[in-house]
Amino acid sequence: WIDLFDTNGNLTRVSPTRTFTSGDRIKLNIQSNRNGYLYVLNIGSSGDSHVLFPNPGVNSNLITAGLPYSVPFKTYMRFDNNPGEELLLIMLSPRPLGNLAPAQPAYGPLDNQQTNQVIQTAQATGAKDIILEDDTTGPAPATYVVAPVSSLDSKVITMQVKLKHR
Repeated sequence: WIDLFDTNGNLTRVSPTRTFTSGDRIKLNIQSNRNGYLYVLNIGSSGDSHVLFPNPGVNSNLITAGLPYSVPFKTYMRFDNNPGEELLLIMLSPRPLGNLAPAQPAYGPLDNQQTNQVIQTAQATGAKDIILEDDTTGPAPATYVVAPVSSLDSKVITMQVKLKHR
């Protein structure tokens, strides 16, 4: 789910399908039903990306099933004055992916080549036949990702979240 913070600091839970405007500040919240190694990248229209998770100062990106994790950890993502589409790449792996984010400083940029490597890894190792479901009917909108049981133990679950910015 996404938390939207208005200019007064009030929090509203919104769906990722919402259209955001310049100045909006958000946090992505992730909760898994299994332990795993979480990676979250914000991929810009230039092809460069920023590592949003693991969090700064944390030596591990291992997450615990059932616990919510806020991304970014101590700050917000803010939509600038350049409308377009923001892409968040979320990956949950049963094992560390040694060639990805932990070697990079959290919140640090990855160049176009590094970003392409991460995307290729996600596409090559990601679980197939994933089902996405948006629940916008209740008071707490959320998006759910369901992976086939056969892929839960060995595959990386990947999800791309496209945020519209007008």
